[in-house]
Amino acid sequence: MDSSGQDLWGVVGGDDFTPPENNEENAEAFKQWRQKNAEAGFALKRSISHGMFEHIIRCKFANEIWQTLDSSSAERLTHYFQGRYSHPME
Repeated sequence: MDSSGQDLWGVVGGDDFTPPENNEENAEAFKQWRQKNAEAGFALKRSISHGMFEHIIRCKFANEIWQTLDSSSAERLTHYFQGRYSHPME
């Protein structure tokens, strides 16, 4: 099954990032969600550098990976700009 990018975005940062309840009634929906989550997680992991992988190693869901990468990137940029622009001008 090849999900479209829009389908994958749903489990990363859209309306579908929380899995449906795993019970008999939702078995098929849960299976489909789990597949999309796996595909999205794989795509995110393949798109990052080796150094960033340590930040996401414990993430179980694609949304967790996205949130972790988002906060890690923001933190790195903050450190960069603070280091670059925190010196008093002479």
